[in-house]
Amino acid sequence: MRKPETQSHESKAILLRWSGCQISHLTIYRGAGIGTREKICQVFVFGGVNMKRTLSTLTLMLILISAVFSPVSFAENKVKLYKTQESMDSIVQNNGGALMLKQDWYGMKFEINKSKKNGLRKLSTVDMKEYAIALNEINYGIKENSVQKNVYSEVYSTVTANVYFLDYRLKDYSNAMALSFRDKSIVVFGTSINLSKEEVHRLAVHELGHQVDFQLMDESKRQEYKKIRGIEDTTVYDDSSSIYTNRPQEIFAEDFRLLFGGEASREISHLNNSLEHPAKFPKLKEFFLSLVTQTK
Repeated sequence: MRKPETQSHESKAILLRWSGCQISHLTIYRGAGIGTREKICQVFVFGGVNMKRTLSTLTLMLILISAVFSPVSFAENKVKLYKTQESMDSIVQNNGGALMLKQDWYGMKFEINKSKKNGLRKLSTVDMKEYAIALNEINYGIKENSVQKNVYSEVYSTVTANVYFLDYRLKDYSNAMALSFRDKSIVVFGTSINLSKEEVHRLAVHELGHQVDFQLMDESKRQEYKKIRGIEDTTVYDDSSSIYTNRPQEIFAEDFRLLFGGEASREISHLNNSLEHPAKFPKLKEFFLSLVTQTK
């Protein structure tokens, strides 16, 4: 039971006059916010004193730049993040005074704790910007020797999700950080402590791993995964196991995180520390990558 503002581009154009010519200085940034953005490139465009021609050149350049980075906007259309009030309106209903999640989770109904506190501590939402950065750093769906592409678009061309952020926790399962549902939704619950960057990244990539499982896997693929991973013994590894870390779905999500997550998301070790690191199974990464190529 653990379960993107997405990457944006900001352009800044400055027009300078030098020796009778218009010099268009265009700076392109990438990042979700001021603190995280990085400069991609600077472009200087020289034109005559005809301002109309200069602006036409700039317009053409912006169109070309937009085309280069179009997968980002594509990804924004595929994965959506919802703030707390939007989330409450979308996924929570009042049932006789009880606040209930609308979705069933494997046949279970969940009630939301009406208090926005965990004990004496006030709850706050998980950092949405950091969550989005974690998703943006996922390196999934790219062949090592292929022409460099925008990685973000590869996974989201086949996996979609609505991510809902609440500043509440579950009434009877207060330790649950998040839930992933088979209807392509993820619910991230409020936290009474400030999660570290690594913890937010771990959460984000782990939950997306569940969606990769739900949306790209079938029973035969799950059996193939278990064989490659060495977790075929159903007396130990079972999704109904009382030992959370022995559930194949959770192992799969953790393997996805450690194989394809960004640096921060990989800082925390595998939930099941009795298993070898997924990178020690060469065929495992190939298996994950095949899930994307088989759906195209």
